Amino acid sequence: EQCCGAIWNIALNYGNRRAILEANGVKTILVTMKSHELMSGIIEHGVGALWNLSQEKDGALAIIDAGGVGAIVNMMKKHIAAASVQEEACGALSCLAAYDNDAGINVVEEELGFASIIAAMKNHPRNEIVQENAVLALVRLSASAETAMLLKSRNVRLLLELAKRNFPAQCSEHVTYLFML
Repeated sequence: EQCCGAIWNIALNYGNRRAILEANGVKTILVTMKSHELMSGIIEHGVGALWNLSQEKDGALAIIDAGGVGAIVNMMKKHIAAASVQEEACGALSCLAAYDNDAGINVVEEELGFASIIAAMKNHPRNEIVQENAVLALVRLSASAETAMLLKSRNVRLLLELAKRNFPAQCSEHVTYLFML
Protein backbone atom coordinates (compact mmCIF):
# COMPACT_ATOMS: atom_id res chain seq x y z
CA GLU A 1 0.00 0.00 0.00
CA GLN A 2 2.78 2.40 0.93
CA CYS A 3 4.71 1.61 -2.26
CA CYS A 4 1.67 2.35 -4.43
CA GLY A 5 1.11 5.47 -2.35
CA ALA A 6 4.69 6.58 -2.97
CA ILE A 7 4.30 6.10 -6.72
CA TRP A 8 0.98 7.97 -6.55
CA ASN A 9 2.70 10.92 -4.87
CA ILE A 10 5.81 11.06 -7.01
CA ALA A 11 3.69 10.76 -10.17
CA LEU A 12 2.39 14.26 -9.49
CA ASN A 13 5.56 15.57 -11.16
CA TYR A 14 6.02 15.31 -14.94
CA GLY A 15 9.68 14.28 -14.73
CA ASN A 16 8.82 11.59 -12.23
CA ARG A 17 5.99 10.33 -14.44
CA ARG A 18 8.51 9.86 -17.26
CA ALA A 19 10.83 7.93 -14.93
CA ILE A 20 7.98 5.72 -13.68
CA LEU A 21 6.96 4.90 -17.25
CA GLU A 22 10.56 4.13 -18.24
CA ALA A 23 10.89 1.81 -15.22
CA ASN A 24 7.80 -0.17 -16.31
CA GLY A 25 5.84 1.29 -13.40
CA VAL A 26 2.43 0.80 -15.00
CA LYS A 27 2.92 -2.96 -15.20
CA THR A 28 4.24 -3.02 -11.63
CA ILE A 29 1.17 -1.15 -10.35
CA LEU A 30 -1.21 -3.42 -12.26
CA VAL A 31 0.51 -6.59 -11.00
CA THR A 32 0.39 -5.25 -7.43
CA MET A 33 -3.30 -4.42 -7.74
CA LYS A 34 -4.11 -7.86 -9.14
CA SER A 35 -2.07 -9.59 -6.42
CA HIS A 36 -3.87 -7.66 -3.68
CA GLU A 37 -7.25 -7.07 -5.31
CA LEU A 38 -9.22 -7.40 -2.08
CA MET A 39 -7.24 -4.73 -0.21
CA SER A 40 -8.98 -1.43 -0.87
CA GLY A 41 -6.08 0.70 0.41
CA ILE A 42 -3.69 -0.81 -2.13
CA ILE A 43 -6.29 -0.45 -4.87
CA GLU A 44 -6.99 3.18 -3.98
CA HIS A 45 -3.29 4.06 -4.09
CA GLY A 46 -2.64 2.00 -7.21
CA VAL A 47 -5.53 3.54 -9.11
CA GLY A 48 -4.51 6.98 -7.83
CA ALA A 49 -1.03 6.38 -9.24
CA LEU A 50 -2.54 5.34 -12.58
CA TRP A 51 -4.68 8.49 -12.55
CA ASN A 52 -1.59 10.65 -12.09
CA LEU A 53 0.27 8.75 -14.80
CA SER A 54 -2.67 9.21 -17.18
CA GLN A 55 -2.27 13.01 -17.05
CA GLU A 56 0.07 12.81 -20.04
CA LYS A 57 -0.66 11.08 -23.31
CA ASP A 58 2.34 8.72 -23.01
CA GLY A 59 1.17 7.60 -19.59
CA ALA A 60 -2.41 7.14 -20.74
CA LEU A 61 -1.31 5.08 -23.72
CA ALA A 62 0.96 2.95 -21.51
CA ILE A 63 -1.97 2.27 -19.17
CA ILE A 64 -4.27 1.44 -22.07
CA ASP A 65 -1.69 -0.82 -23.73
CA ALA A 66 -1.10 -2.70 -20.46
CA GLY A 67 -4.82 -3.41 -19.99
CA GLY A 68 -5.15 -0.83 -17.26
CA VAL A 69 -8.64 0.32 -18.20
CA GLY A 70 -10.03 -3.17 -17.65
CA ALA A 71 -8.11 -3.45 -14.38
CA ILE A 72 -9.53 -0.13 -13.14
CA VAL A 73 -13.09 -1.15 -14.07
CA ASN A 74 -12.61 -4.54 -12.40
CA MET A 75 -11.41 -2.87 -9.19
CA MET A 76 -14.39 -0.50 -9.29
CA LYS A 77 -16.68 -3.51 -9.32
CA LYS A 78 -14.83 -5.32 -6.52
CA HIS A 79 -14.71 -2.20 -4.34
CA ILE A 80 -18.04 -0.54 -5.15
CA ALA A 81 -18.57 0.33 -1.47
CA ALA A 82 -15.15 2.02 -1.14
CA ALA A 83 -15.69 5.69 -2.02
CA SER A 84 -11.93 6.31 -2.06
CA VAL A 85 -11.45 3.70 -4.81
CA GLN A 86 -14.37 5.11 -6.79
CA GLU A 87 -13.00 8.67 -6.53
CA GLU A 88 -9.64 7.69 -7.97
CA ALA A 89 -11.09 5.32 -10.56
CA CYS A 90 -13.57 7.87 -11.94
CA GLY A 91 -10.72 10.38 -12.16
CA ALA A 92 -8.48 7.90 -13.97
CA LEU A 93 -11.21 6.90 -16.42
CA SER A 94 -11.90 10.57 -17.04
CA CYS A 95 -8.27 11.16 -18.04
CA LEU A 96 -8.10 7.97 -20.09
CA ALA A 97 -11.27 8.93 -21.98
CA ALA A 98 -9.87 12.39 -22.70
CA TYR A 99 -7.77 10.99 -25.52
CA ASP A 100 -10.35 11.26 -28.28
CA ASN A 101 -9.11 8.36 -30.33
CA ASP A 102 -9.30 4.59 -30.41
CA ALA A 103 -6.94 4.45 -27.46
CA GLY A 104 -9.17 6.52 -25.16
CA ILE A 105 -12.93 6.75 -25.38
CA ASN A 106 -13.37 3.46 -27.22
CA VAL A 107 -11.30 1.48 -24.76
CA VAL A 108 -13.14 2.93 -21.77
CA GLU A 109 -16.45 2.02 -23.44
CA GLU A 110 -15.28 -1.46 -24.42
CA GLU A 111 -14.23 -2.18 -20.86
CA LEU A 112 -17.67 -1.15 -19.53
CA GLY A 113 -16.31 2.04 -18.02
CA PHE A 114 -19.61 3.85 -18.55
CA ALA A 115 -21.51 1.31 -16.45
CA SER A 116 -18.89 1.46 -13.72
CA ILE A 117 -19.00 5.25 -13.62
CA ILE A 118 -22.80 5.18 -13.32
CA ALA A 119 -22.56 2.55 -10.57
CA ALA A 120 -20.10 4.76 -8.66
CA MET A 121 -22.49 7.72 -8.92
CA LYS A 122 -25.42 5.59 -7.79
CA ASN A 123 -23.56 4.08 -4.82
CA HIS A 124 -21.98 7.34 -3.63
CA PRO A 125 -24.54 10.10 -4.24
CA ARG A 126 -23.24 12.22 -1.35
CA ASN A 127 -19.57 11.98 -2.24
CA GLU A 128 -18.55 15.22 -3.93
CA ILE A 129 -15.35 13.84 -5.45
CA VAL A 130 -17.00 10.72 -6.90
CA GLN A 131 -19.75 12.85 -8.42
CA GLU A 132 -17.41 15.49 -9.84
CA ASN A 133 -14.97 12.97 -11.34
CA ALA A 134 -17.79 10.80 -12.69
CA VAL A 135 -19.57 13.70 -14.37
CA LEU A 136 -16.35 14.88 -16.01
CA ALA A 137 -15.67 11.33 -17.22
CA LEU A 138 -19.16 11.21 -18.74
CA VAL A 139 -18.55 14.53 -20.50
CA ARG A 140 -15.39 13.11 -22.04
CA LEU A 141 -17.10 9.87 -22.99
CA SER A 142 -20.05 11.76 -24.52
CA ALA A 143 -18.08 12.32 -27.73
CA SER A 144 -19.06 8.75 -28.55
CA ALA A 145 -22.48 8.24 -30.12
CA GLU A 146 -23.03 5.12 -27.99
CA THR A 147 -22.41 7.00 -24.76
CA ALA A 148 -24.52 9.95 -25.91
CA MET A 149 -27.44 7.52 -26.35
CA LEU A 150 -26.88 5.96 -22.91
CA LEU A 151 -26.90 9.43 -21.34
CA LYS A 152 -30.53 9.84 -22.43
CA SER A 153 -31.68 7.04 -20.13
CA ARG A 154 -34.11 8.23 -17.46
CA ASN A 155 -32.08 6.61 -14.66
CA VAL A 156 -28.84 8.22 -15.83
CA ARG A 157 -30.52 11.61 -16.15
CA LEU A 158 -31.85 11.29 -12.59
CA LEU A 159 -28.35 10.56 -11.30
CA LEU A 160 -26.96 13.54 -13.20
CA GLU A 161 -29.70 15.80 -11.86
CA LEU A 162 -28.95 14.63 -8.32
CA ALA A 163 -25.23 15.38 -8.80
CA LYS A 164 -26.08 18.82 -10.14
CA ARG A 165 -28.40 19.54 -7.23
CA ASN A 166 -26.07 18.19 -4.51
CA PHE A 167 -22.87 19.73 -5.90
CA PRO A 168 -23.77 22.68 -8.10
CA ALA A 169 -20.32 24.28 -8.08
CA GLN A 170 -18.65 21.04 -9.18
CA CYS A 171 -21.25 19.46 -11.46
CA SER A 172 -23.75 22.02 -12.74
CA GLU A 173 -21.89 23.17 -15.85
CA HIS A 174 -21.01 19.65 -17.00
CA VAL A 175 -24.46 18.23 -16.30
CA THR A 176 -26.06 21.10 -18.23
CA TYR A 177 -23.77 20.26 -21.14
CA LEU A 178 -24.73 16.57 -20.98
CA PHE A 179 -28.43 17.43 -20.95
CA MET A 180 -27.97 19.42 -24.17
CA LEU A 181 -26.74 16.36 -26.06
